[in-house]
Amino acid sequence: MSAGPWIVGRPPPAGRLSLYCFPYAGGNPVAFLPWQERLPAWIRVRALQLPGRAQRLAEAPMHEWPPLIQALADAVAAERAPAFAFFGHSLGALMAFETARACAARGLPLPERLIVSGCAAPSLREPEIGLHQLPEPALIARLRQYQGTPDAVLANAELMRVLLPTIRADLRLSEDYVRAPTPSWHLPIDALYGRGDELVGERMSGWSEETQGDASMHGFDGGHFFLESRRDEVIATVARLLA
Repeated sequence: MSAGPWIVGRPPPAGRLSLYCFPYAGGNPVAFLPWQERLPAWIRVRALQLPGRAQRLAEAPMHEWPPLIQALADAVAAERAPAFAFFGHSLGALMAFETARACAARGLPLPERLIVSGCAAPSLREPEIGLHQLPEPALIARLRQYQGTPDAVLANAELMRVLLPTIRADLRLSEDYVRAPTPSWHLPIDALYGRGDELVGERMSGWSEETQGDASMHGFDGGHFFLESRRDEVIATVARLLA
């Protein structure tokens, strides 16, 4: 079995930890690859590449959880990494969490840590229903409020026509997510959040309910996309947690 197009990044040499990074709604996995230059040599970035983005832009995006998580778990399992961890931001945090759950359910190895970023805990989520169905102008205006997409991209009508199907599919995933019972596991979960993130607020704290193991919280200055505005601090924190 091969991970195929689902994972990008240089394969890790023996003895290194694979950090599987799950992108946020509409996010490009390539954005995680520069992390490699700032992480210790014993960590190798492996970014999940879903249909509808980057090298898979021509493929139809996925908007249903079961087949998506099965494919993600298959891709990670195919690599047979001796040591690995998961990182996900916003919608990517839910993907990482559910992929870990799928690994547990199938008796596959679990990540050493699950690092979730900018995402309310499953038990406390309050998604904006109907967002994925908004007319194009209203949706673009809403995306501008999130401050996660460059204005130059939002203003490019031709480019947005290409990107919006994937963004809508991701937003539908966010809206349709249903929390399942907490697994009986001791997987360490670390939650990263922006102190000024009005989309998530204090609802990050519920991540401690999703494990019987260790849980920690780490705050950063910035809003929902502190992942970009405080990138060096985030990467340093991730490295420290994995160490």
